[in-house]
Amino acid sequence: MFSVNKWHCTGDYGYYEKDGEIFLIDKVKDLIKYRVFHLSSAKIENTLLQHSAVSEVTVRSVPHIINGQHPVAYVKKKHGAKVTEEELIEFVAQNLPEIYQLRGGLYFKKYIPHLPNGKVDRMLVTGI
Repeated sequence: MFSVNKWHCTGDYGYYEKDGEIFLIDKVKDLIKYRVFHLSSAKIENTLLQHSAVSEVTVRSVPHIINGQHPVAYVKKKHGAKVTEEELIEFVAQNLPEIYQLRGGLYFKKYIPHLPNGKVDRMLVTGI
């Protein structure tokens, strides 16, 4: 972001078009560094939220010795929904490019913690 001839670091990742319109993609700290790619965790989350069985989701990264990081999803199912980890992993594979596959896995959670501002607490989600 910028204001009056000065740039300010906001921690956001995005781009602007020739007409000056700004598009924010994700927070830099939430990008997953897979090989030479920077993957948006929000893109994977939005895809999983399109599945009828998914109530909430957050995507983080897990370290990988060769590829840098792999995306891993933590999913809260809707009450009474029946879906397997494999079905949701396949759902992501069918709806996103190959680099976005959930190579780190997918785990179901009964509860996804939130910060006071309503956002998912990504740091606590793995421990619950």
